[in-house]
Amino acid sequence: MEITQPEIVAELNAATLHASLADASMESMNLLNQIADEYPEAISFAAGRPYEGFYDAAQVHEYLQTFCDHLRSERRMTETEIARTLYQYGETKGIIAGLIARGLAVDEGIEAVDGSVVVTVGCQEAMFLVLRALRAGSRDAVLAPRPAYVGLTGAALLADLPVLPVHTGEHGIDLDDLLTQLRRARAAGRRVRACYVTPDFSNPVGASMDVADRHRLLEIAENENLLLLEDNAYGVFHTSAERPPTLKSLDRGRRVVYLGSFAKTGVPGARVGFVVADQRVTGDGGDRLLADELSKIKSMLTVNTSPIAQAVIGGKLLRHGCSMVEANRRETDVYRRNLSQVLAGLARRFADCPGVTWNEPTGGFFVVVSVPFVVTDAFLQHAARRFGVLFTPMHHFYGASAQCRQLRLSISTLTPERIEQGLDRLAALITERLRANGGAAAQEAGAANGAATPPPPPAGPPPARRAARPAPGRCPVIRTLAVVGTGLIGTSLALAAARQGVRVHLLDNDPSAVRTAAALGAGLPGPPPEPVDLAVIAVPPSLVATVLAQQQARGLARTYTDVASVKYEPERAVLARAPDPTRYIGGHPLAGRERSGPLAARVDLFQERVWVLTPSRLTSRTALDRALSLIGLCGAVPLVMQSKAHDDAVALTSHVPHVVSSLMAARLGAGPPQAARLAGQGLRDVTRIAGGDSRLWSDILQANAGAVAGVLTDLQADLADLLTALRDLAGPPDRRSAHSLAAVVDLLDRGIAGLGELSTGLPGRPAQLATVRVRIADRPGELSRLLAATAELGVGPEDAQVRPADGVRGDLTVRLAVPAVVSGPLLARVAAEGWDAGTEADGRPACVA
Repeated sequence: MEITQPEIVAELNAATLHASLADASMESMNLLNQIADEYPEAISFAAGRPYEGFYDAAQVHEYLQTFCDHLRSERRMTETEIARTLYQYGETKGIIAGLIARGLAVDEGIEAVDGSVVVTVGCQEAMFLVLRALRAGSRDAVLAPRPAYVGLTGAALLADLPVLPVHTGEHGIDLDDLLTQLRRARAAGRRVRACYVTPDFSNPVGASMDVADRHRLLEIAENENLLLLEDNAYGVFHTSAERPPTLKSLDRGRRVVYLGSFAKTGVPGARVGFVVADQRVTGDGGDRLLADELSKIKSMLTVNTSPIAQAVIGGKLLRHGCSMVEANRRETDVYRRNLSQVLAGLARRFADCPGVTWNEPTGGFFVVVSVPFVVTDAFLQHAARRFGVLFTPMHHFYGASAQCRQLRLSISTLTPERIEQGLDRLAALITERLRANGGAAAQEAGAANGAATPPPPPAGPPPARRAARPAPGRCPVIRTLAVVGTGLIGTSLALAAARQGVRVHLLDNDPSAVRTAAALGAGLPGPPPEPVDLAVIAVPPSLVATVLAQQQARGLARTYTDVASVKYEPERAVLARAPDPTRYIGGHPLAGRERSGPLAARVDLFQERVWVLTPSRLTSRTALDRALSLIGLCGAVPLVMQSKAHDDAVALTSHVPHVVSSLMAARLGAGPPQAARLAGQGLRDVTRIAGGDSRLWSDILQANAGAVAGVLTDLQADLADLLTALRDLAGPPDRRSAHSLAAVVDLLDRGIAGLGELSTGLPGRPAQLATVRVRIADRPGELSRLLAATAELGVGPEDAQVRPADGVRGDLTVRLAVPAVVSGPLLARVAAEGWDAGTEADGRPACVA
């Protein structure tokens, strides 16, 4: 007879496990993920994840290949060594620490000391390493703003390091309260090791510190002998003209430990972060860096960060000149658009709703909404189940047991359409709760009448921004406009017209482009209910006649124009195929950007720019006048030309320069491996425009092939003469002809003379130029910082000349040639950033083309 023994299962008493596991806040991330998984169809404002619209699995392989090419060319590795680097355990501090240091110099002006960078498994590990290293005894503690990122509080729990809260104000951590809490803790016997701070778009409140407060915080750190733990997960997403300096870039006393992450800017799934810890550690074992101590802890925690994951991030860095700012231009535009849309959407739905308020960050991922009732996890579950919308209750950032009347909205992952749907659902949810609470909630929030019903959300898209109508002059005022093609040009002119009170209708074969343009405030998606005054055909040259004929057949508008950069062939096709060519006039605004698509659009893109009109022999006066009216609304300068003369001109001034730029950029791929490392500003100026859309440019070149070929033929003759002269000069000295050197000099002199032609401008309203001189330090990243700070005013690399500063060793003088009307705001911006500057009006008219 077989006797069965009872099964004995091991059991662990929770009281015998680490104390952090009993803290309710440790459940925050798991709980939020669980609710999201349970309601996958809900619109989520909860997760602070980066935008997914540009993800492409093929890029992971491309980044990996780029990094391998880097190992071959720069680090001279053999194929065996490359394979070992990727497959084997790697250096504890990481294999891309040097590239990260290079990126910090490019983007932030941070000069990382050799050996001070440790690559980590996400920024979360970086936080834990630092806190674990600083925790030497039970008296130790760390300061952090309240509310605080749950990753920081969680890491501190695991490191047995208490977090002492500091009040958060409108512009981030309250420095007066920081001093109060620091001194109070020390008086109580605490040893405060550091203060954690996120100066840029902090999670969860989205607040940013101004520059003055950054300097003051560093002074406090020096005076109080305090380390600062700077978390900069979101600083890259400032708009280019307003990125303030990081604490680390201002740090002269090595008071700042810099925590970085590629989760928001690189590839989140790679789980790569880093820490810059250049503080000196003295005592037993000799003089070393804090980074060396952190690598000891890491070697016993994760051993090393995945070399393959590092290689992917390294490849992305290399692909973008080690600049995560450049790598995230598209994403930054998305986040700015989404933030504007969410703030405008909250205002439309809750502006007159007592007790419902929200903050207004200038960037980042997050907005905090305050409501007159406690927001619990049960309320979140109700929101997901009943209304299909998710958010994050703010009590998770104060401590899971806190009673909090706020919720956090993350704006980073949603499309414009989903944002509108999500805000509608949020409005319905809050309305339901306010009505259920009756007047009490409103009275609690300070409402006088107890009414607490938000206005119903509008059914249509956000209204266009309105301004006073311009004086009509002799041209008929355009009251309605249709834009067919919502790319850069189409969306920009729609924005300009909408700003002047014109009702704009947006059409495009790509529905997402229409939604994006509408979300930016460019107009209403879809065709108008009746013919508009003017329709703008914003499509490539080869499609102008086809699209025009289709829209005329549908009765879209009373008159039509286009914006293609080639005019003669489209005009011929229109005359042959359009139902009514008298209602059409060719147009070409001489404006653009190096980026394309509606997210690159600017309301001021056409200000003081020449806008060519090419009336055909059949164009009516009404079509001409309405096109002139549109040009006036956009602030541009009209110039009337014949289509053939226009094409000959732009072949020389636009199309051939793009071809030459592309040819020069293409040579880089065939050049020596080290050539790109020697590239200076001259090469960047020559190749800057080579990055245009190849499909669009092939269409342009095909449409204007004859004129382009003519200019290239002349250029070919000049190159042949130059080649003959240079070959002669490369020969033995006794056989060189004096005529060869003279030919080279003549070509260069003709180039200088031709450059002078640009300063004569074009017919219209030439703008006077002024030269602003700025003195900057001769160090890596300083010129980039200057150009980033002035980009919003339209200043670019092409406007800058750089020379050593007279009489000041180690400084540079940057001369910026700008329209005189811009010089005042430019001086103010430069001065605000701390540079010395002055002007010298040179009286030359600016080229407006």
